[in-house]
Amino acid sequence: MLRVIIVDDQELTLEFLAHKLKKIPDIEIVGKFLNPLEALAKLDELKPDAAFLDIEMPIMNGID
Repeated sequence: MLRVIIVDDQELTLEFLAHKLKKIPDIEIVGKFLNPLEALAKLDELKPDAAFLDIEMPIMNGID
C-alpha cells in the first residue's frame, strides 16, 4: 500500500485528485491539505511514501 498526501491550494482540484486516487486500490490517501505549511507540519506524523503537490501556491510552491 502506497501512503500519499495531496497538497493543493484549490479545494476543487484537491478533491478531484483525491477522487481519482481513491479508485486505485494500492493507494491510501493519508492527508489532504490546502496549506503547504500544514502539510509540512504533519509529515512526521503521517509518514507518506509520496506526495502530490501543486507547483504554484501562494505560501510556497510545490518544489520548495
